[in-house]
Amino acid sequence: GLRRQLIEKHLMETEERIHRGFAEIRKDLFEDLKQLSLNAQQRPLTPAEIDRRDHLLEELDKLERGVDHDISNMEQP
Repeated sequence: GLRRQLIEKHLMETEERIHRGFAEIRKDLFEDLKQLSLNAQQRPLTPAEIDRRDHLLEELDKLERGVDHDISNMEQP
């Protein structure tokens, strides 16, 4: 009914906000790593910095997938 439609609309809006937030975090992370690389006398990222970047991106992706899964479960009747 109407209540269910309102809940689904709210969930969809929440999911969109979450995705925008994750995209912003991902963009900021890449910008920070780019600045780190540029500010360190034009040196490339060290293997440790690359590992850290990859780890952060992996954790961000896992978190985003988990939120998607949770929202999908809430949308089930």
